[in-house]
Amino acid sequence: MSIKIIIVDDSENFRNLIHKILQKIENFEVVGIACDGEEAIKAADSLSPDMVLLDIRMPGMDGIKTLEILKKSHPDLKVIMITNHELYEYQWVTKEKGAEGFILKKDLFRELIPHIQSLFTH
Repeated sequence: MSIKIIIVDDSENFRNLIHKILQKIENFEVVGIACDGEEAIKAADSLSPDMVLLDIRMPGMDGIKTLEILKKSHPDLKVIMITNHELYEYQWVTKEKGAEGFILKKDLFRELIPHIQSLFTH
């Protein structure tokens, strides 16, 4: 069984890079890519992912508001927040709102795969 993932980030280059990394991992399937919160919510509603990788700072609806909406409508959905910003407030508020993880983009290549796998290993 594969882990269905949606990537949400306002940078097309970053989305493409993460997609390339994830598609090489057995049992990971990128089922959607979104550039903002509104697209992320539509994608989650239509694609039934297991996980969303969600940027915090995006134009329009930011990742924190998007996280709130996703968790209300899809309580079992796993969400890992990704950001360039090392602010403790971001870590605290996203955990408070139900995110299963918080990874800085500079640490993504080292931490992302093990973190996703840990969320789906029982």
